[in-house]
Amino acid sequence: MILFPIVIIVSLVLFVYFKVFQSRARGGAQYEVLGARATMSLGIFVTTFGINSYINFQTTTAAVIGLIFTALGVFNIYHGVKRHKHFQPLAKEEKKKDAS
Repeated sequence: MILFPIVIIVSLVLFVYFKVFQSRARGGAQYEVLGARATMSLGIFVTTFGINSYINFQTTTAAVIGLIFTALGVFNIYHGVKRHKHFQPLAKEEKKKDAS
């Protein structure tokens, strides 16, 4: 199944992309928004990695590790979405103030 390795690579590239731009962010809210996006990308990476390991190996050990990775990934995605929803309006306000 070629889909999972592609999603793994894309999410890892997006994680690095958001982390680099997070270090360049000017305001605190923009910094937090980029951190939340990086957290969501990392969550997608870990979740997909866990599912992929279970599908490819199908052993008890792979099932346990895949379940742990999937749970951690879903946790990261959930908290990344919460952080993004909280800081996105603040980042927009911050951007308007900087433009003025």
